Amino acid sequence: MNGDISLDVGSALPYYTEKLLGLFGMDAMTRSANDRFLRIQQLGVERASSIQCIGMPDPIPIDRIYQPSQLLPRTPSEPDNSGCTAGDLVGNMVSRGVSAVIVAGPGRGKTTLLHWLFVSLLQHDDILPMLFTLRLPSSVDDLIDVIALLTERVKIRSMREKLVLLVDGYDEINEDERKLVSKALSEFKAQRKGSFILTCRSFYSMPDLVASRYELAPFSIQDSERFVAAFSAAIGAQIDGERFCSELAQRGFSDFVGHPLMLALACVLKTGPLKSIPSNAIGLIRRALDTLTFRWDESKGLARDAASAVDGEMRQRCLMRIAFECERMPTATETVEIHVRKQLMLEQCEGIQTSRLLDEMARWYGVLVPTASGDWEFVHKALHDYLAARYWVESGRFNASAIERWSTRASYAACLLPDATTAICCALRLTAGLTGLMECLYNRAAFDNGVVAFSIHRAFRDKHVAFDLKPSFFSIPAESDFFELAKADFLRAILSTSAEPSDGRLVLAAYCLAELTVRDEKIALPDLPLYLQSFLGRHTTITVIRRQGPQTFNIQNCVSTI
Repeated sequence: MNGDISLDVGSALPYYTEKLLGLFGMDAMTRSANDRFLRIQQLGVERASSIQCIGMPDPIPIDRIYQPSQLLPRTPSEPDNSGCTAGDLVGNMVSRGVSAVIVAGPGRGKTTLLHWLFVSLLQHDDILPMLFTLRLPSSVDDLIDVIALLTERVKIRSMREKLVLLVDGYDEINEDERKLVSKALSEFKAQRKGSFILTCRSFYSMPDLVASRYELAPFSIQDSERFVAAFSAAIGAQIDGERFCSELAQRGFSDFVGHPLMLALACVLKTGPLKSIPSNAIGLIRRALDTLTFRWDESKGLARDAASAVDGEMRQRCLMRIAFECERMPTATETVEIHVRKQLMLEQCEGIQTSRLLDEMARWYGVLVPTASGDWEFVHKALHDYLAARYWVESGRFNASAIERWSTRASYAACLLPDATTAICCALRLTAGLTGLMECLYNRAAFDNGVVAFSIHRAFRDKHVAFDLKPSFFSIPAESDFFELAKADFLRAILSTSAEPSDGRLVLAAYCLAELTVRDEKIALPDLPLYLQSFLGRHTTITVIRRQGPQTFNIQNCVSTI
């Protein structure tokens, strides 16, 4: 399997349907289950075979824009640390009967990768893939029921095809649902019915799920150039991929070059009047939406109809309300129109045909689009969460201290505040990990270093974060390793904040010292509490567990005696 093949989904679908019908048998007990799961998978084929990014007026076949993805092992025991393609991974999994978890940050292409794998596997006679998108209504129940039925009814060893479950969006469901999914996949693995691939955002813990971990690598420069060429053609623009990527890198935006969603947003900016590019993800999303809004307002002179009375700002507020009110997508057209009418009423707009308005927003913005089943959904969860967070904050409803379960949209809301200090501290008190902090660091939220550093010390003191330490050897789970996202001044604040020693604070200090050493940054010895000065007097090197495995650092290199 490779990214250059043409995916003939149409010719593969009848044979795929036949294989699905034969999976459970056709007796009375399984006939209704067959009908249910066949419908789910046929909708999955429709969703996976095309893609619509922000700014695209229409979806395009997935093989026109997909770039071959490299996967980097995150399990230290993996024998090959050089990485592999997604196609190689699946081939290896099927032959060995093993499963995998693929992690990456928001907008890195996890869903696109899984969709491409799904439609690619449809072409194989000896493989039977099944796609489950967890954010869809009832999808968690669908997955659990399929695995239960497989366990009870199917003698997979007599099947010619190898079964592969492709499960997308572990991070997009709540904690209780994640436990159910983990349990179901563990049972599936224990029964040796086949393999599964699960996608999840980085920094989410899944301690009960045993599978090899892989991280989705950033685009190579060639991947980025090809993506820009395909994306610009799809939105009707002319952008030289090689020159544009080179410009981004020269202006200090190399991270965006390797990031599919950020690269798409940068392309949208390139086509509009706002040429400057923000340095963080949330700023880039906001500026890209402003560019699409400007396009619409500019075009009103050419398209004067009833819906044109709604300007770009009102359209954004309609999208924001829909995003906030409809947390789970897709959502029925009737529900979406109710929220649009509510917003138009508040805007004092009368006589607007909501269906016409929705269709126009889908064509011009490519943010909220209709699905094959006639419902509506946002083209990417990051855009959905951003718009919901904006509504949350701008409507005055956001209250961090009242949040019981911290979510991505809560983190985005915190990032939109002029001061996110209180919100981040609330997140650290409420969660069993550091996911909220990491989202805020990734999006460069504004906060007080000292106050947040104190809250992190408390989280480690109260063992909200798992850790382990032996003499000169320190370990925390990979999903809690926020240090690479932190600015140097924040790391220094963490080191200098706590005067009292504890095991948790020593582990925290070790990771901060290791990260400062990697960056060749310094901290003055007198700025450190006495227990850390004493520790540095006894230790020259330390070993900490990072994503790549154990690493040893000479921590004396980051300490200045002046």
